[in-house]
Amino acid sequence: MTNIIPHSPNNNRGIWAELEEYCRKIANAGNELYIGVGVLGSGG
Repeated sequence: MTNIIPHSPNNNRGIWAELEEYCRKIANAGNELYIGVGVLGSGG
């Protein structure tokens, strides 16, 4: 992983954790996976 940024614990639970798990399942099944994300906001 590259370009990792800190974010609120509330953001790292729930829907984001579910998205990470879904992506792991896709990758672990032997599929190629490209993920692009961005940052918006201030104050962490």
